[in-house]
Amino acid sequence: AYNGAIPVSSTTQVTARTLSGGEWSGPLSGSFILGEPASSANFVISEIMYHPTDSTTAEINAGYVDEETFEYLEFMNIGMNPIELADVVVSEAFDFTFPVYQLTPGERVLVVKSQAAFEFRYGSGLPVIGEYGESNLKNSGERIVITAADLSLIRDFSYLDEAPWPLAPDGGGKSLQLVNPDGNPDHDLALSWRSGGSPGISGTVPFAGSGADELLEYAFGGSDFTPSIRVVGDDLFFQFPINLTSEGLNFVVETSTDLKNWAVDARFLGEVALSDGITGRQFSRFAAGEDALFMRVRVVHP
Repeated sequence: AYNGAIPVSSTTQVTARTLSGGEWSGPLSGSFILGEPASSANFVISEIMYHPTDSTTAEINAGYVDEETFEYLEFMNIGMNPIELADVVVSEAFDFTFPVYQLTPGERVLVVKSQAAFEFRYGSGLPVIGEYGESNLKNSGERIVITAADLSLIRDFSYLDEAPWPLAPDGGGKSLQLVNPDGNPDHDLALSWRSGGSPGISGTVPFAGSGADELLEYAFGGSDFTPSIRVVGDDLFFQFPINLTSEGLNFVVETSTDLKNWAVDARFLGEVALSDGITGRQFSRFAAGEDALFMRVRVVHP
């Protein structure tokens, strides 16, 4: 018989029912969330593997015939404090409710279609928190919604498999990787994503140098990088390389007609693979009627 309150000292899943007149009520479950809840300020999708490569012979022999079984999403705490994931819901693409779990700052967790298939391809020991089962992420693009335990919206965005979105993740062995997740970029913008492929870990190397020259070498993947600029019809095209292991950088493309006043008005066209670990980002700007037009990229490091 109930004889007093039950203390709850951490986020806890509770199931309760009432005894009345010798009969029990149906069970009612809910989470008592203590600490900072997941929100749009501290919780991001840091990686999406929506179109894995075809199954290998070994994977087929092991029973993993469909490449969809290797799908996964990676989530990250970008806040300064631990956050509680209990009752955070992923919907639209698939239905998944996070269990009681405290995600520490900078920590990543994975939600996978099949843990057995995932571990067969990527190895064990990675931070898998659960499976989403029968549904698949669409290869052509998908809307993903994340809702907090209090039903407030954390994320609502759609990815695509066509430019300007990165093309390598569409069956090319790469994933969509959020650029500079600590900066909490807009998930709905293709510019916020690049090709990746490192489930459960950052896959990047922090900048350890000093000075502008070393920062630029780190950002562009070496000292011999070659940006390119060309005119096609009425448009000026600009391409520059990005080191895919760089971390925490923002690349801002600007245009000017006088080298004094600069504007962020170039159109992002997408990315193209240049070499292993280096991708090229492409932009254009309508140039007809201009006596002169210049384009540059600024590398911003916190």
